[in-house]
Amino acid sequence: MPQHPQYCETPEESVEELCNLMDLVVKYGLGHEDVIYPIVEEGLNAIYQKEAARHASDMGEEFDENGSPLFSASSSALFEYVDLDAREQYVADLRNAISVAMSGDFSDPAGAVLALR
Repeated sequence: MPQHPQYCETPEESVEELCNLMDLVVKYGLGHEDVIYPIVEEGLNAIYQKEAARHASDMGEEFDENGSPLFSASSSALFEYVDLDAREQYVADLRNAISVAMSGDFSDPAGAVLALR
């Protein structure tokens, strides 16, 4: 894994490429869809709780007794709710969440992503 990732010119392009990367990892059998997507989404939705709640509210989804959405937003859907000044950090977090999902340690995806910041 490179020490200094090279991202696209815009965060939007980087998110699109990283989401495509996840799809390709699954397509070519390097990761299972029941692992890659849920672990990435769990980590990002925990880190970006406010954005995840706004997405769930806009989609008319239900919340648990703690006020957390019952379902995780997809990586690309969640990105749409991230403030413009936080989007570059979201791209780095998405990249790191993919790395965490591929590592096999699923005990605390959000904590693992935050530790990589």
